[in-house]
Amino acid sequence: MAATKKVMKKMKKTLAKLQVYETLADELAPVCHFNHEEIKSILHAYDALASQSKMDRLHFREVLHSCFEMIDDLMLDLTFRAFDRNSDGIVDAKEFLCALSSMMRGDEDEMVEFCYYVYDMNGDGSLAREELYQCLKGSFLAGYGLEPDEIEDAERDIVELALKKLDVNRDGQITFEDFKAAVKTDPLLIQACGPCLISPKCMARFLFTITEDYRAYTSEMLNNAVTGKKHGSKRGSSSSSSTSGSRGASTAGLSP
Repeated sequence: MAATKKVMKKMKKTLAKLQVYETLADELAPVCHFNHEEIKSILHAYDALASQSKMDRLHFREVLHSCFEMIDDLMLDLTFRAFDRNSDGIVDAKEFLCALSSMMRGDEDEMVEFCYYVYDMNGDGSLAREELYQCLKGSFLAGYGLEPDEIEDAERDIVELALKKLDVNRDGQITFEDFKAAVKTDPLLIQACGPCLISPKCMARFLFTITEDYRAYTSEMLNNAVTGKKHGSKRGSSSSSSTSGSRGASTAGLSP
């Protein structure tokens, strides 16, 4: 009898959670780039990731590192701030899903807005020289005969180059409109201040776990690779616009 009550209690808890998933999926499907079933899959994944502790800054850093291979220390903290839009110190399920929607399936404007929000460390709507320096500090690794002062000089040079590329109206501040216009001209500049987007490899791996169409597309692609046929799917383009990696990659698009 006790065992039966325990099973019934567990079933009620599961059904209640499924109802929460359904309600949130109904609410979020019209305003994000995931469909109803994908949203429920992501919510289930979020619950699994947050089962041991709330998604605070330290736990969130672990999730980004283990799930999406993001390793840059500063970018991990700044990305947490970009996810935690209500600044309560916890990334809740809705914040997690909406940010992933922009990062993985957002159009260029959405990804530009997300990256700018990450880089704007003090949230004043403008990127100053010191913010760029903090974002780009560490772009050069010690070694290869470089002295610490030489590394610092090189980093300062990169900051000046970033200002030259991104400060469209040359007023010494990079506004959102400056950043947006620069990225329109050269899309590689979207991560010029640091790697804060998910790499295509990690994006494909994540989408494989939550998207039926993506699993079907991947299976078709593998089958066609074996048989020598060409595949034709629009799904493959969903991950082409974002790149992530080491700090060395953050200077993409900053060549003179």
